[in-house]
Amino acid sequence: MPRSRCVWAICPLTVLQRQTHTTALDGIAWDKHRSDRSCFSIGLSHPCPLGCGPRSPKYRGGPTLNQRRLARTPPERHARGVAPPTHPPTPSAPSIKDRLDERVVGQDEAKIQLAQLIAMHLNWCHKPLDALLPPNGLLIGPTGVGKTHTIRTACALLDLPFVVADATSLVPSGIVGEQIEDILERLVESARQLRLSRGEPVDLDVPIDRADLDLARTGVIFIDEFDKLASSEAAGYEEPIRLTVQRRLLKLIEGSLLRVGVKRHGTDHPDHYINTMGILIIGSGAFTGIDTPAIRSRRAPNMLADLVDPLEVVSTDLVQYGFIPELIARMPVLIQYRPLEKQDFVEILKGEFSPIRLWQRYCAAFDMDFADPEPAVLQLIAEQAVRLNMGARGLQQLLFQRLPAEIFEFERSGQKTYHLTAERWRRPRRSRSQG
Repeated sequence: MPRSRCVWAICPLTVLQRQTHTTALDGIAWDKHRSDRSCFSIGLSHPCPLGCGPRSPKYRGGPTLNQRRLARTPPERHARGVAPPTHPPTPSAPSIKDRLDERVVGQDEAKIQLAQLIAMHLNWCHKPLDALLPPNGLLIGPTGVGKTHTIRTACALLDLPFVVADATSLVPSGIVGEQIEDILERLVESARQLRLSRGEPVDLDVPIDRADLDLARTGVIFIDEFDKLASSEAAGYEEPIRLTVQRRLLKLIEGSLLRVGVKRHGTDHPDHYINTMGILIIGSGAFTGIDTPAIRSRRAPNMLADLVDPLEVVSTDLVQYGFIPELIARMPVLIQYRPLEKQDFVEILKGEFSPIRLWQRYCAAFDMDFADPEPAVLQLIAEQAVRLNMGARGLQQLLFQRLPAEIFEFERSGQKTYHLTAERWRRPRRSRSQG
């Protein structure tokens, strides 16, 4: 019969009798010779039958000194001569990649590089070294391949402050629009919201405190549409603005003290300064046309021999694309995303974040059932998505071209279960002229 500790920690019976024997008393098993001098009972709800409670004069007042020491000591350190296991202070790149595999389909090479970049950033934040800063990076790939989804998912899984900035809205100082300091303020606000979600004590009367700034320094700034900052002759009057924004980004990336102030309730609060050194900056864009001969013809003659993949984008291509060399040199990690293939679309449609789940939730709200589509339908949708060449966003377009009329007629008919079959998907859509 399993034994568990009695509610009263010390029983005088074990002190008076040193012989080892077990006696059954009122359904309670007793061990008379325990080194911790405690009685054992079948259930913790049983009081000690000898009256060893706090109201009894026999009560000795709780556990022994050794018991208290053992309670404070981790189990792995109880054995003599066994050192406690050492755990890395930050997650490793393989662990980050494994967690991304659960939510992001495909793009294995890109996920490995991004996981290593984030792991190196977190390791630097744990032990900062001003003389050796972690690198920043660029995500390069066509639309809809998962660039934003990957970095957003990684930051959510790792509880990192995260903010998305649109490069097309960035302007130099003195012009109406979003500036670099505005991005930092949103990053600090993201850090505060993260602290609130963790249950940390936060003084809501103070817009910014030191804990917000310290946590924001471990965060990630994601600049979407980064390729739109490239200067070119076609940019016209916008070219000087783009070059100025690129130089302003240098101040953010290379590490500077920038002022962040929050205005709330119509009152100006004191400004604070945040050191941007160590904040992970990641740009993202499609960089359309960067693989054209006009761009790659400027490469050195022997550069192709040093590349694993001749189609790989290098820093020289980005400079020819319209970026200043100083900015590209500070974003040396170039992570390329490949176009999605047919099997990738099939996995997305079967996954947790499939756009089909949106239709299933809609039907469930009206007591209808949208059955899981058969595999043949998923293959047809994936083939059309490849031809559409819009990435994962193209799946929503394909579904909304077909399903609204189908679901509308299904709701009107009063049926309870809708089946999306290959025959229905191949059925020609009714044109608008047909009403």
